[in-house]
Amino acid sequence: MVNPCRIAAVIALAFAAASAAAQSTNPGNMPPGPAGRPIGMGEQDSATMPSAADQIAVGAQRASTDRSARAARRSRARPATPAEIVAGSALADSAGTLIGTIESVTADGAIVASGAARVMVPLEAFGIDGGHLLLGITKVEFDAAAAGAIAQP
Repeated sequence: MVNPCRIAAVIALAFAAASAAAQSTNPGNMPPGPAGRPIGMGEQDSATMPSAADQIAVGAQRASTDRSARAARRSRARPATPAEIVAGSALADSAGTLIGTIESVTADGAIVASGAARVMVPLEAFGIDGGHLLLGITKVEFDAAAAGAIAQP
C-alpha cells in the first residue's frame, strides 16, 4: 500500500521545483550565449534593450555627427589663385553672406566695393569654395575693418 504522506511530500516537492523554475532568470537552465544572456533570449528582450532615453541620446549624437560630416564635405574652401580673382566677381564671407564685389585687381591686391567703402584686400586673403570667392571673416568684421581704414588719416 502507498503511504499518503509520501505522495503528499512528492507532490509538494514537484510544485516547489516548478515554482522555482518559473521564477528563474534563466528558464530551463540554458547555457549562457555569447552576449552573456541565455541562448533562448533574443536581441530584443527587455533585459538587453536600451531604454528609450538611451536610444534618443544615441540617435541625437549620430544625427549631430552626420550633420557635421555633411558640413565638412560641403565646405572645401581652399586658397584662391590670382587667376580666380576677377573684377566683377561677388565676394562672400565665411558664412556665405555677400560682402561686396571685386572692383579691380592688381598685383598688390583686389579692390573690394562694399556699400560706400572701397578696400584693398591682399590676394592671399581670398579663398574659393565651389567657384565662389570668399574671405575668412564675417561681413560685420569686414565692415568694421573698412570703417577703421576710412577713419584713419
